[in-house]
Amino acid sequence: MVGKALKSASLLIELLKGAGLILIFSLLMVFILGCALGANGVFKSVAILIGSDLMPQPVARILSIGFAIIGGTMSLLLLPHFFMPPLNLDFLADNSNSIMICAIVFATFIVMILGNRFGFPLSSTVTILGAAFGAELASNSTTVKLELLASNSLIWIAATPLVAWLLASTFHWLGDKMGQTLGIDRKTKISVNNAAVAAVPQGENPLMAVTLMQSVVAENYPQGTNVQISETYEGAIGSISINNMLCTFQIVIAALLACVWGLLEVQKVLLLASFISPSSAVLYGVAGLAGLVVGASFFGDRVGKFMSHSISELKLGSGLIASFSAFLCAVLSAIMVIPGSLTYGVGGAIMGVGMAKERLKIEHSVYMLAAWIVTWPVSMALGGLCYLAIKDLVK
Repeated sequence: MVGKALKSASLLIELLKGAGLILIFSLLMVFILGCALGANGVFKSVAILIGSDLMPQPVARILSIGFAIIGGTMSLLLLPHFFMPPLNLDFLADNSNSIMICAIVFATFIVMILGNRFGFPLSSTVTILGAAFGAELASNSTTVKLELLASNSLIWIAATPLVAWLLASTFHWLGDKMGQTLGIDRKTKISVNNAAVAAVPQGENPLMAVTLMQSVVAENYPQGTNVQISETYEGAIGSISINNMLCTFQIVIAALLACVWGLLEVQKVLLLASFISPSSAVLYGVAGLAGLVVGASFFGDRVGKFMSHSISELKLGSGLIASFSAFLCAVLSAIMVIPGSLTYGVGGAIMGVGMAKERLKIEHSVYMLAAWIVTWPVSMALGGLCYLAIKDLVK
């Protein structure tokens, strides 16, 4: 069965060569890669918005896709020279060819699909780097520049979740101090079937008070009753409600994150395409953006559910802090011209506010961290295997 499949693939490649359709095949390959990136990444920018109960998942998906298209279009048309490449492939040997790039694309596609299948948010940056390193080793290259890989990429990417966690923790502390100084009253409301039944004022241990109120609700309502917890802020600045202001800020930041996500993913496609055909890079970018939209439109629900609800309980204030911390990480990466990971930034920020609020779900956080660690060796192995398989087919 495997032999027949390889033979069929080999005949297909020969047919494509004979018919001059390699470009179409390459565009299709990039489109499929875009689908995988879109499926695993569509909810990265808006997961906090969903977890904070500010927007239902279908509406958040539309917001993410819309602003990702804007970001991807900016990458293609307006700002190709004003943003750093989201990953650095300088460690590759100078003789890197289209076979290696095809191997990187296929390995990245497989890893992203696996992450989507199991509901884990994976970093496309780390996946591409791992696949590239594995393909480079499989090519028996003696010029793999390990020091460049470590100094230009891995160290900074690994630091991203830590920086996001520190930022989120710091902003949470500052937010509490500022709220006390300005006299802003934060209340945690408990609702049953969308009707408020209790409000827990801000205190030294609000989590204990909320747990107590939940138990009271459970004793007085039948099992299976829809109990919701929300966070509200009372007060106003002029005629503008503080609660409405915070909601608006969080939606704006989520939109900006979606724009950054689309921009970075298209830039990754452009970078890979530059190794195959620099003159057709924009065409590949359009194919990648189209795939991104398709994948984001129909897939990614498991990843969205995991990021929005499984890592920590997010509320209005904590969600805003996490969103702003993740966005600030992305901005710092661009300003300092160092590669980062939007996935790691969002995940680290959610864990940061979760720990500060004592709402972090340790078990699921460990699962996510383990998935991030495993991404590197798995993508590296798949990159090497794909390179050897493709090289054997095109002989």
